[in-house]
Amino acid sequence: MRGMSKMSAAKRVLVTGAFGTIGRETLGVLCERGFDVVATDVRTRRSQTVEASLRAVGDFATEWVDVGDRAQVAGLVARVVPDCVIHLAAVIPPHMYTDADYARRINVDGARHLIDAACRLAERPLFVLASSHTVHGYRNGARDLPPLRGDDPRHGLDLYTRLKIESEDLLRRSGLPWTILRYGIVFPLLYSKRIDPASIRLSFLVPLQSRAHGLHAADAGFATARCAEGCAEGKVLMIGGGERWKQRQRYFLERILGAVGVGMLPHEAYLQPDPARDESWFYVDWLDTAEGEALLGYQRHEPEEYFGALARSMGILRPLTRLASPWVRRRMARLSPFYTGEADRRAPGMDLDERIRRFATPERA
Repeated sequence: MRGMSKMSAAKRVLVTGAFGTIGRETLGVLCERGFDVVATDVRTRRSQTVEASLRAVGDFATEWVDVGDRAQVAGLVARVVPDCVIHLAAVIPPHMYTDADYARRINVDGARHLIDAACRLAERPLFVLASSHTVHGYRNGARDLPPLRGDDPRHGLDLYTRLKIESEDLLRRSGLPWTILRYGIVFPLLYSKRIDPASIRLSFLVPLQSRAHGLHAADAGFATARCAEGCAEGKVLMIGGGERWKQRQRYFLERILGAVGVGMLPHEAYLQPDPARDESWFYVDWLDTAEGEALLGYQRHEPEEYFGALARSMGILRPLTRLASPWVRRRMARLSPFYTGEADRRAPGMDLDERIRRFATPERA
């Protein structure tokens, strides 16, 4: 593969959250390139299914561990003695809002447990941490802002971003060699065929005019696996797709909903921001990916390729969904607090944390 040579000797890599969207892509690349891989995740029916499917990808060991449990993590790291830890395990919005204590236990305590255990090894491993471009705060899509860089200021606007910032800081103070990856919007290869009301409601809080930077999940996995070679040590990298992945939020919604057969929802369902008020926007934007691409060489897929594959993956469900699309669109639109009149779509007078908790948590859905 472009930009990635085989290791002269197998290097042991521990991957947490290995059976999630980025994890399974990372795992596949590491196995293909001859790394000695130990995958870990929490044992659920879904993670066990993914784990079984990945057996065809390559040879890896699996350890079922809860990263929120300090003793389990300490035992895991002591047994594995990794040369590199790739930490992807996390709870993400909107479901993390059902239990803030649990979100902290996984997103911050989990990172702390892994960092502490890694620091106790005789040879300190490289630690690769998954973060997010959302840590940079409100991004006004009506302003001519430069793309986000890794050294731009951070602003924790909600539970998710505050926990990401805290985890980054833990790692940078640890004394371990490190790489921090701030991903753009990662588009998975597999979507659930069921509507997730909470995720749909969250999407209505992102203005259609927002600048959004997408990324194919396979490219996210390739970039992450590349870091195991140490080629990005000490770097904070923005990880997004190539130039054609820099679009407005409307573009991505129209193509995703079109690919699955639903079609675009009414624009009245989405928040309408005030161009003069940064705080009426969301925390998505375009990224400066030049350094990350130069170091990792991961931008291999175009948006058209992704959306075509998504449409094909729907199989017989796509024509059936298209037949039922008027009903499906009405059902989805009724989840919007703006479409139903529950809230004023012209940027409600509340901060982002309150907006998400009020309108997009699973309980509200």
